[in-house]
Amino acid sequence: MLNNSFQCELAKTYCPNVKIGACMLQPKLDGCRAWAALVNGEVQLFTRNGNLIKGCSHIKQELSHILTTSDIVLDGELYSHSLTFQQIIKQVKSDGEQLQFWAFDLIDGTQSGYFTRYNALKSFIGVCKHVLCVNTLGDAKSDL
Repeated sequence: MLNNSFQCELAKTYCPNVKIGACMLQPKLDGCRAWAALVNGEVQLFTRNGNLIKGCSHIKQELSHILTTSDIVLDGELYSHSLTFQQIIKQVKSDGEQLQFWAFDLIDGTQSGYFTRYNALKSFIGVCKHVLCVNTLGDAKSDL
C-alpha cells in the first residue's frame, strides 16, 4: 500500500553551482503541509510527519470523490488566503472549517512524469470548493 511509506518531498538547500535543467515553479503557501490518502476505506489527512489530522471533515468529504483507491496520495497544504500561519495551525488543531486543501501533486505509484500527474490531479479535482490545485508553471515537454 503506497500511503504506508509516503513521505512529503521537502525543499532542498539551494546550490548555486548546480546546473538546473527542466523545472517547475509553484507559489509558496504558508500553511500546514499535509497529505491525503484512503486508509481502510476512509479518507484521512496527515501532517508531513505522518500525524493524523482529525478535523477538516469538509475537505475529507470532497476528497472522498477523488481518493477512490489506496494507491493514490495527494500531497498539498492546508491553507487559507485570509488566515495567518498561526490561525491556520489553530484551525488544523480544531475543526479546520476555514481551511482548504491546496494539492501540489498526485502520487499514484506509477513512474509518470510530474506534468502527467499534475494534469491528472487537475482533472480529478475539477471544480471542488475546498480542494484546489496549486498553480504550476514549467515546461511540460520535459515531463519530470
